[in-house]
Amino acid sequence: MVNIGIFGATGYTGWELVQILQRHAEANITFVTSESSAGKTLRHIFPQAPALELIKAQDAPLEAVDVVFESRIGDVSGRGKLGADMREIWTMQPRFEKRTPASALSLVSQPRFRAGFDFLRLRANVGEVDSELATWWETFSLADEDVRNDILEAMRSQKGVPRKRVVKASAAPGVDDVTDEAEPLPSSDGDAQDAPRKRRRRRRKPNDGGVSGADNGRADSDAAE
Repeated sequence: MVNIGIFGATGYTGWELVQILQRHAEANITFVTSESSAGKTLRHIFPQAPALELIKAQDAPLEAVDVVFESRIGDVSGRGKLGADMREIWTMQPRFEKRTPASALSLVSQPRFRAGFDFLRLRANVGEVDSELATWWETFSLADEDVRNDILEAMRSQKGVPRKRVVKASAAPGVDDVTDEAEPLPSSDGDAQDAPRKRRRRRRKPNDGGVSGADNGRADSDAAE
């Protein structure tokens, strides 16, 4: 059993640590601190939390713990950079879980990859994620280039190659569709046998009324003569 103390347990990072450590069989939270909520219990701040009494940092029994987590980002010098690093580690976790061939190489090349992976392994130890996921990333990150390519190729083959859609070109507007009619099939006695014919509608061009009228008038005059 490992006795653990958490400074700044009422903050976002401190509360996440409390939840993770609660699920760890070998972790025992000995004390939690909060400067603004000292004298209250952690459950008073977070209803799902254990009823641990919050104390001031100066009253923390350091001799009674084996490990201490410092979660007071606002009280640490250079807090802006530390906060940015913590956010980067958190935002890397969904990318670890997605685990696609396209993002695996870019994630391994990140400057904070090792810190993000250590946090992933801690989550796997408490059962928050599958331990196979942490093992895969450890193997992939320590492998050379050839082995990495083999691992990625195996992932691509498991997912399969996406099928491409074939789009048929449509006919140009204003062009009539012409279909050859089927010739009648000869019968055994040599006579032609009618076969069903396929017909399609053809577009008819509008007749010019003036031209038709003139043609009709000329036909009437010829008949009179």
